[in-house]
Amino acid sequence: MSGCVRRRFSSVASDVRIFQCFLKILKMSALAQLMSTFNDNREALLEELFNVNTNTTTYDHNKSNTKEGLRIKFIRLERLKKQELSRWWDFTILEKYIQIKQVPRGLRVILFPSFGDLNPVLLQEWEQLLINSSLGIMDILIRDAKDKRERLLIDIKNLEKEIQDTNLTEATDKNYNILNGVLQKHQEYIKEKKLHKLRRDANDYAKGRVFTFARKFDNLNSDRSDNRAITASLAGTSNVTASDTDLSSCSSLASDDTNSVPPQQATTSSNKSTFLLEMERFRRGQKFNKMPPTTHTRELEGVGERVPEPLTNTTRVITRSTARNLKT
Repeated sequence: MSGCVRRRFSSVASDVRIFQCFLKILKMSALAQLMSTFNDNREALLEELFNVNTNTTTYDHNKSNTKEGLRIKFIRLERLKKQELSRWWDFTILEKYIQIKQVPRGLRVILFPSFGDLNPVLLQEWEQLLINSSLGIMDILIRDAKDKRERLLIDIKNLEKEIQDTNLTEATDKNYNILNGVLQKHQEYIKEKKLHKLRRDANDYAKGRVFTFARKFDNLNSDRSDNRAITASLAGTSNVTASDTDLSSCSSLASDDTNSVPPQQATTSSNKSTFLLEMERFRRGQKFNKMPPTTHTRELEGVGERVPEPLTNTTRVITRSTARNLKT
């Protein structure tokens, strides 16, 4: 009896295995059919693509004379005029900077000698070389901005001629009024941004931080003799306010700048020049900025406890041996 049951179960198991193999064959055949169908569709789409007549075009040339075409032209004209306006302000402001003998922050070549003390005469030559390098960079940017503006003016002239040829006088006048308002707001935005930078740069020259403007010296001694010497070296310099750089196209550029400070000239003739003082501050600030940030506590490596540290400008370096001594 048991042998009969065993044979029956073995036959059922073999039937199940056969059925599973049959299902696998069906799945593989269905998958192959789907893949062949996909490949056939891809080839068909490729043939259909190359059978299309490529000589026909979908662009309607008459659309350029409609209001929709005019709107698209004015969108392009607005973009070109904004670019032309920005390029004009760029090179004109740089020319004004050269007239007042100043260099914007982003164009100052900051490079201090790292070896010993230099002869004051050589130090003045070093400073003048940095200034000349900055002026050379400014001259390159001025020429580049002028070239870009000339190309933009040509594109604007051609586009305005296309707009006039549309013969849509009423819509053209309406779009020009809207465009003038947009350009006026854009020019006011550029003017405020340039005025902010002009005041910032004049403040750098007045405080004698032409090359060390980005460093924090508030935590150093603010009443040192060199800081007082900087203030003394500014006495007798010519007063050049931001209003002296007013542009002819916008006379109100710096009319509201009543608190502007007089900038320092690029070079000084004193025994201890401002550049030398800035170099000394730069070296002190370099050491100060390299210090790690102070924290209330520090995790001791290999100890697993936290030991409080004093809040000073110099942070102790705790080694394993120091940690063991502190623990004991």
